Amino acid sequence: MAAAGRGEPSGGAALLRTLGRICRKLGDYESVQSQDKPAEALELARELRSTKAQVAALMEQLQRAEEEDVAGAEFASLQADLDAQSAAAEAAAAEVRRARAFARQVNAEKASVEAERDRLRGLLHEARTASKEREDAEQKRGGAVSAMRRRLEAVCRARDAATEAQKRAEQRAEAAETDVAGLRRRAAAAETLKVELAAARAKLQASEGAAAQLKREKEALLEHAEAAEDRIAELRERLRKGAASIADAEASERREAALRQERDRALRSASEAATAAAEAQGRMQAAETARAAAEQRAAATAELEAVQAELLGTITQQAEDLKAGKRKLEEATTKAEAAEVAARREERRWRRAEDLLARYRAAEDSLLGPAGVTMGRPPPG
Repeated sequence: MAAAGRGEPSGGAALLRTLGRICRKLGDYESVQSQDKPAEALELARELRSTKAQVAALMEQLQRAEEEDVAGAEFASLQADLDAQSAAAEAAAAEVRRARAFARQVNAEKASVEAERDRLRGLLHEARTASKEREDAEQKRGGAVSAMRRRLEAVCRARDAATEAQKRAEQRAEAAETDVAGLRRRAAAAETLKVELAAARAKLQASEGAAAQLKREKEALLEHAEAAEDRIAELRERLRKGAASIADAEASERREAALRQERDRALRSASEAATAAAEAQGRMQAAETARAAAEQRAAATAELEAVQAELLGTITQQAEDLKAGKRKLEEATTKAEAAEVAARREERRWRRAEDLLARYRAAEDSLLGPAGVTMGRPPPG
């Protein structure tokens, strides 16, 4: 009894440890079942069954301890724990039964899948056998048909190749016609450019004639300007001479004034001697001479004014003529430059036209070949 009393706590502790392990296994089983892993669930179920056997052995030990009436209070508490753990074990057993049912269902579905796969394999084998038999029958039956089909396919391929070659030939002919039409258009454009170049050359010649005419007019204007300068020099000489005459007339006028003063003095001294009268008479003659000089000076002054007016008019007219000649010369220069630019442009266009014409003729020769056929122009040679 004492030995039994000493062994009972160790049996209760083992039972508690076993029950704790059962609880952990149940937790693992629930997690595995929630993750849908039947193999691991079956493994845990086997472990739970072995643990259940351990619980049964411990129950027998406790039952013997109860019969021996050792540690009643501890046994009662252990009995309560054991009842609780038994209920948990029953729940685990129920889970194990559900896991077994799920495993049986999985196995049944697997078996049905295997059966379906075997049926499909049989159908595939039958289909292959039937196909082979049909191929053998066709090979036995269709030797001539296959040869005829091959010949027909060869004829069809030859016909398709001929049709394709005809299409390519038609396309090349259309492209050649398009090229010829384009070359003809380019030739017409080249002829038009040739006519325009001839017109431009005529315009250039006309502009060159106009430039020569303007050059001659410029030379005439320069000669006229030189003549005007000579006339101006002559008028200046006459003006200088007129100024000298005016200076002489002014000197004569001053002498006349002096003579007038002397005449006045002579008139006041009329009672003087005859010699004084004769002297006065001489002085009167000098005065008459001075008057004539004054009249001559007036005439020279009038002539000088007329010369000045004529010179001014001539200078004004020459300036206007020079301005007009300068404008004409500038216009002629501008026209000549524009004509030269236009002539250069037309010459470039003419060169391009000649280049296009040469290219057209080369393309025409290359398209028509050495057969000697030409389009609107004599053959070379």
